[in-house]
Formats: sequence, structure tokens, C-alpha cells
Amino acid sequence: MEAIDRKVYSGGLAGLVTWGITATLGRAGIQLPPEIQGVIPVLVGFGISWVVPPAAQDIISHMTDALVAAAAADPKIPVDPTTAPQPKA
Repeated sequence: MEAIDRKVYSGGLAGLVTWGITATLGRAGIQLPPEIQGVIPVLVGFGISWVVPPAAQDIISHMTDALVAAAAADPKIPVDPTTAPQPKA
């Protein structure tokens, strides 16, 4: 099973917490329209996942040979696939 990216996990968790807050507000007597109760957690979740930077492990896990070759083709990027560490077989 693959690990969940930090951005996805944080956005989902923020959305869940925000949904819990809106549900608690409803129980406390502060009524929000159902549309707002649905939109706020989605916006907060997407906003948090957009702000949180990806972890180094997430970046490395999405690295492919095609990305390394594309980076090596750009002279401004200091990538040399011939000297890069090779994965162990």
C-alpha cells in the first residue's frame, strides 16, 4: 500500500476538522445553511492542500526517468543522469 502524500493528507484532515466545526456550530445553535456547511470544508481543505508544500519523500516517490531526462535536457538545471545515483536492483 502506497503512503498518502502530505498535501493530500493535510487537505483531507483540514476538511474533516472544518466539517466537525460546522457541525458543532449547528448543535450549539449557530445555524448555517446546508450549502455553506458543505462549501466551507471543501474550500478549507483545498486551500490547506494548496498551501502545504510537498514532502521531500513525496517528490522523490514521483520522480521518473522521463523527468530526469527532461531536466537534463535543460542547460539551466544542473542534472546529469550519468552521475546520478542509480537505484539498487
